[in-house]
Amino acid sequence: MAIEAEEALEFNFYFQQIIQNYQQRQPFSNELIKTNLQSILWLCNRKYWQGMKGEVKENEHENNHIAARFRYLVSQNFMEIRTINQYADLLHISPNHLSQTIKQTLGVNAKSIIDARLLIESEYLLRHTPLSITEISYKLGFPETAHFTRFFKKHRQASPSSFRQ
Repeated sequence: MAIEAEEALEFNFYFQQIIQNYQQRQPFSNELIKTNLQSILWLCNRKYWQGMKGEVKENEHENNHIAARFRYLVSQNFMEIRTINQYADLLHISPNHLSQTIKQTLGVNAKSIIDARLLIESEYLLRHTPLSITEISYKLGFPETAHFTRFFKKHRQASPSSFRQ
């Protein structure tokens, strides 16, 4: 089964992300590499099922592209951009379309992807830096330490200070 030009571009996007994350060796590069490898596997799986079941809906390719771009934008901008509206503006689509596409394509809501990336960075800073919780809070863009603490407790069922210990 041959790969078409559009599919090759999609594969290329993920491979480029893997190479970039490998070369940068920034915190959580390995996690981002794993995520991109998983996306490649999803593409392979889709290609396999296309051969087994015939053509997949035309908009599925577009949805996968939107999801890939969204995940990339989140990985690059999560410290500054936190709302679905802002990401939708960057993607030139409506917030509702972005939300529906992410839910349909990835099986989770768009906000949870943003929050998950923020949590990964939070956990890294708590475990691997001497920064105070207040400093981490401001570094991550929270206007007050209490907001960061509530966010962290909501997702990890532990306060940042107890998580650090």
